[in-house]
Amino acid sequence: MKCPYCNNEIKKIPLTKNMRIVFDFIKDYIDANNGTSPSYENIMDGTIFKSKSNVARYILSLESRGWIKKEMYKKRTLTLL
Repeated sequence: MKCPYCNNEIKKIPLTKNMRIVFDFIKDYIDANNGTSPSYENIMDGTIFKSKSNVARYILSLESRGWIKKEMYKKRTLTLL
């Protein structure tokens, strides 16, 4: 897989248990809702996490590990890589 910004090869780093929970929820939500990605509130309600800051931290971790992409300053723009 290639980075959309610099065209370098991206290697996916394995996920922790909690990252896998968030990633699987995002994947299932997108599949069930015609490609619409979940909001942080949707992720919070559908997982074990009780705060948006935890969700935001896991989203950032998933993005840095090469599993998802999120557009800055836009809502519901999570894309699975």
